[in-house]
Amino acid sequence: DFGRGNSNVLPQNPFLAPGYSYATSPPPNDGSYTITNNTSIWGSFAAANWINIRDNSDDPNGYMMVVNASYEPGIFYQETVTVCENTNYEFSADVISMNDPNRGTGFIEPNLSFLINGIEVYASGDVPVDAQWHTYGFTFTTQPGVEAIQLTLRNNAPGGYGNDLALDN
Repeated sequence: DFGRGNSNVLPQNPFLAPGYSYATSPPPNDGSYTITNNTSIWGSFAAANWINIRDNSDDPNGYMMVVNASYEPGIFYQETVTVCENTNYEFSADVISMNDPNRGTGFIEPNLSFLINGIEVYASGDVPVDAQWHTYGFTFTTQPGVEAIQLTLRNNAPGGYGNDLALDN
């Protein structure tokens, strides 16, 4: 969950994407991301190439992360979270390809890996370009003595024609 707010774009960088720049003036360029609640007001690039969406909730001010993938595969989300030992958790995300399936074919599909403490635990496979949110994830149990873990999402697809996505929940 990326929170909520009245501003269309979260005005400060949340530092969630190592190696990516944060865009406060959307749409984000290749290798950039933004936290937003609505892509439909972004203007020409987004209107011509991407689908218009809000975050994947009933909250009209809910935020989502929109990523314009870099040309090289790599990490686009990383956060360390506090956990309790010997506890079941779910690491999941709602993902949607930002590319408009009515505007062409041959888009590169996003393909994500979920990592815990740098180890790949789950892979999404290709995320279809179909203007639909898809939920990917898995459950796990923390080990004795573990109080914090690093959650990471890696984009396995190259950038270029496509491979743009939104992430929520």
